[in-house]
Amino acid sequence: MNQTDYLNKVVNKLVDETSIESGQIVNISWANLPSYLPLHSFPRFFYNSFHKHARDMYGLTKKEVDYVWKQYRDIINHRI
Repeated sequence: MNQTDYLNKVVNKLVDETSIESGQIVNISWANLPSYLPLHSFPRFFYNSFHKHARDMYGLTKKEVDYVWKQYRDIINHRI
């Protein structure tokens, strides 16, 4: 498995851990807080929580977290 395959698996796992109902995010298991806003309007602390989780749980570098965040954000925003 190459690095991109691993990162895409991380993205898919994070997407699976995000519950969406009626076009709104209702639970994000790794963020420990419900939210009802599209990801593009989330405050900076949300990204910081994401970055910490991705680093601690999956051992990602900042560059890898940025890739995963973009993929995750785009998928979730598309589903909303």
